[in-house]
Amino acid sequence: MTYFILDAAGEPVEATREEWVRWFGVSFDARVIDRTEVGDGTEVSTVFLTIDRQRREVRLHDSELTIRTKEFDLLAALAENAGIVLTREQLLDRVWGYNFYGETRTVDVHVQHVRAKLAGSGLGIMTVRGVGYKLVEDREPQD
Repeated sequence: MTYFILDAAGEPVEATREEWVRWFGVSFDARVIDRTEVGDGTEVSTVFLTIDRQRREVRLHDSELTIRTKEFDLLAALAENAGIVLTREQLLDRVWGYNFYGETRTVDVHVQHVRAKLAGSGLGIMTVRGVGYKLVEDREPQD
C-alpha cells in the first residue's frame, strides 16, 4: 500500500506507513496492522514490531524486547494474525498446545504481561469482549 502526505507546497509526497502514522499521530485504520512475512516465514514484521521465530527475538522500535517464552509465543500468534480476533481457545491451542488442561484465564494473565511490555509503543492488544484478542496499532492497551 502506498501512503502520501502533503508537503509545504501542498503537493503529495510518498511516505512510509510509519512516517504517515508519526505525521498524523494515528493511522487512518487504527485497528489493523499490515504485516509481512520475511523469507521462509520465520520472521513476522509490522510497522513497529519484528518477531524472529528462529532466534526467538522480538524487536520493538529497533530495540530488543525482553520477553518470556509463552509471552513470545502469544505475541507471535497475535502478530501473525494481526488485526484478526483470536479466541482464548485458539490462543491456548497455538501457544500452550492442544492438550493444555489449565484455565482459559491463563491467556488473560499473559495478555496483561504482554500489554505492559508494549505500553507506549504504538501497539496494543485489544479485547473483543466475549470473543478474544487481537493485536492493534495506535490504541491504548485495555484492562
